[in-house]
Amino acid sequence: MLVLYCGEDDVRLNIAASGALAQFTEKSEKICNKLFDVASFPSIFKQCACAADIELQFRIFFILRNVAMTSKELCAKLVSTEVCEVIIALSRLEVEKEREKVKQLATDTVTKFLEYDLIKPTVAGILGTNDDEDD
Repeated sequence: MLVLYCGEDDVRLNIAASGALAQFTEKSEKICNKLFDVASFPSIFKQCACAADIELQFRIFFILRNVAMTSKELCAKLVSTEVCEVIIALSRLEVEKEREKVKQLATDTVTKFLEYDLIKPTVAGILGTNDDEDD
């Protein structure tokens, strides 16, 4: 129900629901896993991850980071959703000072994707050196 409340047209309700989920996902692998049972989870979280409201965006990225940190299995599930693109994109963007904490959560999540070898460094925006390139 809380995931669905995150997608409603009331920012205060979104913030409250995402705050509860942030707390629950920090403590419970079961709750993290249950997020994926909600068919609209990826689309709702993709929309919220792009929210103009920094408080909502922070909570959403906090939840996504919690999921990624819980287990390789859940991290892989997260990578397979459309939300993964938004996480990677935000980790690469220049953001205003107020969104630095949000960007850090996205970066932590991408780091976990890389640690589990679920994405390639080039996808994450980390380019290795190429000995064949001219200087």
